[in-house]
Amino acid sequence: MDVIPNKDRLSSTELPTGFSYPTSFDECLAGSSDSDLDPWGFHADIEESSDYGHELGIPVVKFAQAYFEDMIACFVVGTGPDPKVMVLNPWMEESDEADSGYVCKVLEEFPNFAAWLEWARNSDLVKTYAEVQADRERS
Repeated sequence: MDVIPNKDRLSSTELPTGFSYPTSFDECLAGSSDSDLDPWGFHADIEESSDYGHELGIPVVKFAQAYFEDMIACFVVGTGPDPKVMVLNPWMEESDEADSGYVCKVLEEFPNFAAWLEWARNSDLVKTYAEVQADRERS
């Protein structure tokens, strides 16, 4: 079985018309390692972006996922050259027992990528993962 590597960004032909990644995102990809954001990892997926955008009723471009944490981060298409960012839980269980399934819920919104990055780096989630990793390295 072939393993398909994660893509950290979509190609220009996969992006929605009029959307381009903000400079701050490109700079982050060029200068950081994913380990300083664990459990967040940069991950682009055209099909997931389309699915989440359809469910939300607005076009989005997924750029990150918090693995094992039920969260993704997406740029909101059409919000300018430094686009807004939404953190979503696309796997939130519906509370109505008669209609079991999942809904895509907006958890957080940020004015741009830099604000999301600051939030992610300073989150309890990232701090906890860093502490766990430090404990493993000491053992």
